Amino acid sequence: MLIIFNNYSHKYIIIKAKEGIKMPKTKKKSTSQSRYVYEWSRKNMKQINFCYKKEFVEEFNAACKQLGLVKSQIVKDLMKKTIKKAQKQAQ
Repeated sequence: MLIIFNNYSHKYIIIKAKEGIKMPKTKKKSTSQSRYVYEWSRKNMKQINFCYKKEFVEEFNAACKQLGLVKSQIVKDLMKKTIKKAQKQAQ
């Protein structure tokens, strides 16, 4: 069994190995380093969640794959564009 800690979602993922298959050994981060990353993420990062109909999301995923785009970068670019638009409007 292999347990992986995801720093972004702060969740543990448990993967069970089939019998006879050796799981790769991973270097464990020191507790202080993991704690630092966790604290830094809590202090400096914020999540945005979206919820749309399945068909719409599947269509978006297919379009991103076809165009070779990264979904998070599309959202980030749109957010930057919105911020610039609001700043221009405020002037």
